Amino acid sequence: MAQPFDQVARLAGPGDNVAIATKLLDAGTGIQHEGCRFTLAHTVMEGHRFAHQPIGAGDPLLSCGLPFGTALVTIEPGHYVCNASILKALAGRGVPFELPPAANFTDARVPYVLDESLVVCGRQVSWYGRPRFFQGYDRG
Repeated sequence: MAQPFDQVARLAGPGDNVAIATKLLDAGTGIQHEGCRFTLAHTVMEGHRFAHQPIGAGDPLLSCGLPFGTALVTIEPGHYVCNASILKALAGRGVPFELPPAANFTDARVPYVLDESLVVCGRQVSWYGRPRFFQGYDRG
């Protein structure tokens, strides 16, 4: 029997293509989401992500509506979303379940560009006007 999505996962933002597990989800767990049913290919730990819709190779992985990675291969619904560093860290911890054999995404390397037209400068706050006191011990 498939579990309702909202009982096992959350989307960080609308339009996200990956979900965040809200509890440990065993491999083989069925999930019902938006009229579709899929099965988890691997155990997904609480706080880790899995695809809830197909993600094509080269497409961005979205969380909070922002890209955090790029798919190396097609990622199907129910697949654990993992990069090389996640797999290495989990393998080093000796998790008691089978991990995916290879990374399926790489970190996004999107440089931040400040749009100065959106910057709104505030008014400088005036000094409070009262002497300040340090209520503690001076330790040099």
